[in-house]
Order: sequence, then structure tokens, then C-alpha cells
Amino acid sequence: MVCVILLLDVNNTELTNSTEEHRRLSAKLKDKYQTTAKLTIFAHYSIDDSNKPQHYFSRRDPSFSHSSLLTMPESSFITNILRFYPKALKYAPPEYRNNQVIVLTAVRHYDSCLEYAGEELLNSLQFAMRLVSERGLYYRYLPENVKCERQVARQAVMQNGHVYQFLSQELRQDGELLVLAMKTNSQAISYAHPKLLSEINNQEFKRDYSILSENRDHLNDLAINP
Repeated sequence: MVCVILLLDVNNTELTNSTEEHRRLSAKLKDKYQTTAKLTIFAHYSIDDSNKPQHYFSRRDPSFSHSSLLTMPESSFITNILRFYPKALKYAPPEYRNNQVIVLTAVRHYDSCLEYAGEELLNSLQFAMRLVSERGLYYRYLPENVKCERQVARQAVMQNGHVYQFLSQELRQDGELLVLAMKTNSQAISYAHPKLLSEINNQEFKRDYSILSENRDHLNDLAINP
């Protein structure tokens, strides 16, 4: 078995490679994952007798030992890197940036990594619903065409009422979305559309959305000073 351990420092230089074969494999690994100076990754890459690539991963730390390296398939290799360096998603191959599990791994550690997800995945309503069901504030990073979908907005404000302020003007005219948001954020009404605020004084509206009556003083103040 031919093995290479590639350690990249902040200057993106190879700290270990002893043979021409090692250098070749090191370059291949660098090209494959497009690693930049922003990352410090300790990776182990080997080729077995059948010439099939294997992938290894370990955190870089002062107590490093070879026994801490784990062999794993390529997808697991990338997933492990993303747990420690979520922004590496930006440099992952396209097929992985459209993989729900891999993207979620990065996003759970760093919200804004969602912008590095593949276009196909970002435009998937199924994926959007999964995201906002888990954490409503992921809604902020979705494409505008997905954010305007009522079902996505509804699920997001149900999960976290603070999302209400990020809804479009049109969605902020929707009384049900306001009510859902106020269940976890009573101040959501501060972001309600003026048209909706004008309807709030209507007794029928208050009866339909009884939760609003719990904030009567704030409602009256907004009606007077919208």
C-alpha cells in the first residue's frame, strides 16, 4: 500500500511528502478538494493494491498520533472535514454540495454555509421544509423564490417567531403567519404590514386570532402609531 499524509498549514504548503509518489498523491488531494489557505486540514489519502482510493481523517492537534486516523469512504471523509471546517463546503465537488446530508452537516455548524449549497438543492422545497423545520432561522439564507413560498414561511415562523421580520411584504399581510410567529415572539407584530395592522382592530379578526387579544395594549399602540 502506498500512503501519503498531507498536512496543509495556513499558507497551503505541504509539510510532509517524502517521495515522488507522495507528491503526486498530495497534489491530487489538493486539486480534488480545492483546499485554500483559509483551511487547515489534516488528511490521509492512500491507494490500496486494487488502486481504489481510501480516505482518512483526523483533526490537527498537538497530541496527534497515527492511531487516531480513521478510514472511511469519500462522502464520510468530506462530512468529517465539514464538522470541523464547515466553510469547506464552498470547495466541495458539486455532487456533494447538492447532497442533503453533507450540506446539513456544514449548516448545523455554521448557518451561512447554506449559501455554498448547490443550486439544485437550494431550490428544493423539500429541502427547505426540512431546514426550517429543524431551525427556523435557516430561512434567512434561502433563495428568494423559495422564501416566498407560503408553506416554507409558515413552517419557519412556527419553529421560530423571530423569522417573521424576514418575510416579504406580501407574506407579512397574512394574519395566520403573524399569529404563528407571536406564539414564540410577541414582538413579531412590530413587523406586521400596515394593511394587516389596520385589520387588527376588527373584532372578527381578533376573534379568529384570539392570541392577538393577549397583546391588546401593544396592538392599540401600533394602531395609533403604525
